[in-house]
Amino acid sequence: MYTCLLCALLLIGCSEEAKTDISNATATPSAVSVSQNNEQDLIGIDADENLSLSEKDASKEINTNLVDVRKQKYKHAKELIGKRKYKEAYDILVSLNAHRAEFPKLLTLIKKVKILELGRIKKWKENNSKNQIIVMGRKVKVRIRYTSKDWKDKVANYTGEINYKQSTAYKIAIVHGDKLDYIRVDDSLHNIFDGCIEYEVCNARSHDYIQLYSQEGEVKRKESEKEYQKYLEKNRANDNKQEENVENDNEQEKIAEHNEVLPDPSIGMTASEVESSSWGKPEKKNITEYAWGTEEQWVYSNYRYVYLKNGIVTSIQRSE
Repeated sequence: MYTCLLCALLLIGCSEEAKTDISNATATPSAVSVSQNNEQDLIGIDADENLSLSEKDASKEINTNLVDVRKQKYKHAKELIGKRKYKEAYDILVSLNAHRAEFPKLLTLIKKVKILELGRIKKWKENNSKNQIIVMGRKVKVRIRYTSKDWKDKVANYTGEINYKQSTAYKIAIVHGDKLDYIRVDDSLHNIFDGCIEYEVCNARSHDYIQLYSQEGEVKRKESEKEYQKYLEKNRANDNKQEENVENDNEQEKIAEHNEVLPDPSIGMTASEVESSSWGKPEKKNITEYAWGTEEQWVYSNYRYVYLKNGIVTSIQRSE
């Protein structure tokens, strides 16, 4: 009996162990799957964070590189000024104008370049006149004819001096006594590096600026004038051609009107309608007058006749 009881207990224990093994075997794949998914999610988050960081680093690096490039350009412009290559330096400085915050002295340097260019040329003259200025360092010898504010013709004939503090990147100030003239070196139409400036006498009428040119600027001005004359001549030629075309069109219209098919004379027409017909005016008119009115015979070539009574066609005769 004890032997049977012991066997039963052993069978129950084996059965419980088998259930536990089966349960563990069933749960393991799911747990592994969850674990793998969590690992993949974490890897994805890390990858996104790393990508975002790398993009930011790249953007910072690009911006840093561009700033360095601009600094190099600014430095190169200064070197060009030292070599008296003012036009090249000016072009570089102007290209940096959008980043003025990075270069606090940019406008001051542009002003300096223009003053140096003014002195490099030395002599500036007006076309076909004695108006001129001669730059000698900071001194400027002026001889300018102008119209004053009270509409009198006057001559500015004195030696002034460049006032650096009162000058800007657009106008250079010239002090003479207690008065101040300006040399306009940059506007929408002219630039000192194109070889053209405008002298503004303090006592002159408003906007009465005298244009002065360097030798190179005068050559450019003449070339521009020639190009403008060519442009005008071309326009004149086009206008003349258009006028000729209009005249030809009008002539063609007249010819077409003339060649338009006109009606033959017909009974009931008036004398003027017959003249406007395809037969036109007669070669000869035979007129007979009566107490009651007139009868007419209009004679045409090729034995053609039109008969009218009191100006109205009553019969027509032709040879076939």
